Amino acid sequence: MKMRFFFLFFPLVIYHFSYASSTYEVQTLPGCPGGKLHVATFDFKADFENKYGLMVISDRSRSLADAESFIRKKGLEPLAILNAGYFDNAHFPEKPLSYFKSSLNSAEAIGPSIRGPRSCMISQAKTHHFEMKLDTDENFKVFHQAPDVEIFCAGPALVEQKKDVTSLRLCSEHFEPRCRPDHSDPGLNFDFSYPRAGTCFTSTGEFKIFAALSAEKKCGISGKEMTAFMLQAGCEFGMNHDGGSSVKFYYGNQNGLVVRETGTDPRRTVPVWIAVFSR
Repeated sequence: MKMRFFFLFFPLVIYHFSYASSTYEVQTLPGCPGGKLHVATFDFKADFENKYGLMVISDRSRSLADAESFIRKKGLEPLAILNAGYFDNAHFPEKPLSYFKSSLNSAEAIGPSIRGPRSCMISQAKTHHFEMKLDTDENFKVFHQAPDVEIFCAGPALVEQKKDVTSLRLCSEHFEPRCRPDHSDPGLNFDFSYPRAGTCFTSTGEFKIFAALSAEKKCGISGKEMTAFMLQAGCEFGMNHDGGSSVKFYYGNQNGLVVRETGTDPRRTVPVWIAVFSR
């Protein structure tokens, strides 16, 4: 185990673990009781034996333990699991508001994001090629017809071509009240310290998972800080996921390290998960 220091908005102690083609780092968040930023990196381009894969899990609300069990029942080993997409407890208690598709699980949302368009991460299962697109009506038709893909949509996009695009995407993806037809507040809390999740990919084929969690709901990192972390980590494209009590994170490797973080509400279920697995 290595320990190192770096400075961004505040000093953070980093614990760094490496195993095979994956890396796990955890950084403490000062001012947050038990607050940590977890970063898991998977080098898909170095996976010459095609042992790794990305999977979208949905169908119904699941806990983190449910998602972990679902993967193992398929004869696969979960390496990382993260909440994905958005949903509305009041009106759609078990239905995601964001588009998703899983060729591995033969599952797909019935249409594009209800309040979109929203940013989507697309993973080509056979080639480990990643790209990010909006789920516009035109792209949705392409998503629907595409074979061998895993797609999950959340947003807003934070990084595009290694540049900060938050000011543009907060409006174009309807996350700012002034940009929404009904001027309602989507509750993103982008400028505030908050439990937060995100994913990105680099130009060298790395897929990264970010999860900021603490024992308090209003403690974590802001959307701007998440963007800065992604840029510092070399992300070419990256996006925000749902935040607050829905942020859940799992990391495990064959060297015996296991991390399970369920955040402020361990019983909270999530309708869409993303997972990195090994065969």
